Amino acid sequence: MNEIELGKKIKITRNNLGYTLKDVSARTGISASFLSDIENERTNPSVKTLKVLASCLQTSVSALLGEEKRNKKFYMSSNFCVNIDDISSIEPAKNPADPEFSFSVNFINKNSGWTINNAFKKALFKFIEENDG
Repeated sequence: MNEIELGKKIKITRNNLGYTLKDVSARTGISASFLSDIENERTNPSVKTLKVLASCLQTSVSALLGEEKRNKKFYMSSNFCVNIDDISSIEPAKNPADPEFSFSVNFINKNSGWTINNAFKKALFKFIEENDG
């Protein structure tokens, strides 16, 4: 599992939820430009800001800081970070825009999902098998 910088993990988590910088800004009161600076590693958030972001992004400060990865519940690739406990299903995608991305990952208590390719699905299943015991 690769180490992912805090800013990148915040951005991945935000994107996974389908939130824009403006969405997070409206929900938190943190300016979109400051959020962009955090995501692009130009600045570090205070603990207070990190708590507000974690709440908005439906995660924990520990997860954003990478401390929960010791529980082996996070699958990370270069573009994705997911807590496997949040997955409700992985199933064939309905009418995928790109035939290569033919599976959908759906999440518990979230109005979002991903469309993934078969190779990513296999890697995710293998990770879940190895770590969800």
